Amino acid sequence: MLTCFAEVSARNGLAGNIQDYADASGAEIGVAVIGSDGDTTVVNDGYYPMNSVLKMFQALPAAKKLSERGVMLCDTVEVERSVLQQNTWSPMLTDYTDPVIALPYARLFEYALAQSDNNACDILFERAASIDETLAYWRQAGIGEFDIKWNEAEMHDAPVRSDDNRTTPLAAAKAISVMMPYCMTSSDYNTSNIGMMLLNCSTGKGRIPRPLEGTGAQVAHKTGTGFEDAQGNPTGVNDVAWILLPDGRAYTLAVFVKTTPACMAQTEAMIADISRIVYDYYACQNM
Repeated sequence: MLTCFAEVSARNGLAGNIQDYADASGAEIGVAVIGSDGDTTVVNDGYYPMNSVLKMFQALPAAKKLSERGVMLCDTVEVERSVLQQNTWSPMLTDYTDPVIALPYARLFEYALAQSDNNACDILFERAASIDETLAYWRQAGIGEFDIKWNEAEMHDAPVRSDDNRTTPLAAAKAISVMMPYCMTSSDYNTSNIGMMLLNCSTGKGRIPRPLEGTGAQVAHKTGTGFEDAQGNPTGVNDVAWILLPDGRAYTLAVFVKTTPACMAQTEAMIADISRIVYDYYACQNM
């Protein structure tokens, strides 16, 4: 049974409610929603730094490239620990302490998607699908309003480069709306596992998934988080999700917060509030 959290203003509609919230937040927020029947809502269109949302764009072409080469996710990849970034977000480095790290490709994808591991991302760019191959895949799929110019190590060396890895909220919403149904119905071992990894994402629980707890909805999502600005405020706080409702309908939601005067917890709460607005629209207004 679908649960309504709050009444959505029928006068304003979905776009109006999101716009009103974004305007009152004091933050620079871009939002895109694609409904179960393909209806599209975009608020504050434009390009936003994607940060680790790039790992979502990376995953499907990387899995498919491995399949084309006959490499399965259960196969082992080896990498020397010394060539990896040591002072970046990388749970893999804590879990694997040997000089040569050996792990299945599946574990590498899990680190990148479910835990947003920066080293895992760069290994996949090197061993599976390059940045150029990733861009080419999505361009061929008709999704062009995003760009990846740098890997995680290059952004770590020069944080300003993260602005060059950018997307519109609508492009991100389109990508996950294509990706999830494809992965969940694919007979290919590699790609079928990618969707499950996004469903098991462990980062950003306080963002899009927060108001959906207890509703029976399934949430596949990928977060992205940028560096702090000069005032110590978070930047590039993002979340992109595919939500499957208990009645079988699905919608996608992308929320990108470029700048915010609030702390991280408050900024994540903004994303959760927008998620609640969208959920109420689809769960309650269309019942």
